[in-house]
Amino acid sequence: MNKNKIETQSKLRRSVFLIYFLGCCLWLAIWYFVGGYEFMSQNLLFWFPFLSCLFILISIISFWRVAISYEKYEVELRLIETVEKHAAHMVTAISTVLIIAAAISAIKGQALLPKEFILFESMAFICAVVGVLPLYWIPSQNVHWLVMLRHLKTVPFTYSISLFLAGLLVLLCWV
Repeated sequence: MNKNKIETQSKLRRSVFLIYFLGCCLWLAIWYFVGGYEFMSQNLLFWFPFLSCLFILISIISFWRVAISYEKYEVELRLIETVEKHAAHMVTAISTVLIIAAAISAIKGQALLPKEFILFESMAFICAVVGVLPLYWIPSQNVHWLVMLRHLKTVPFTYSISLFLAGLLVLLCWV
């Protein structure tokens, strides 16, 4: 392997590690902001979305530390499209759950849904829409930057899944 390729892989490894490390730190702050720690002390089920997000982010760090590799430019583009497609499905799922929850609330004769449910689902929606779906930039033929973009989009997508699960738990406890 030539020296330039080894140096590029080393930079990429550090960059990806930094993305996921900061992603874990930000997750702790987001979970605090939405009141997740309080829920965890009241109901053990709320440990699942919290720990699942950390597990996924740390697992990706571990995989990248062991075997760093990236694909050709076209393959990386398809991988980004896959993350974005899954995020679009998350937005649809979140919207559907919000509509169904509002219908259940109306049927039960209750005017308001739990504010925690709205907060978790809104944050999940924001993470999916603002963090994943926008097209920040398309790096020109540089695979390194394309890999970075994919990982930058994976972190908020992981947040979105975990916050969505937490919102569903609030809804299940309420119903």
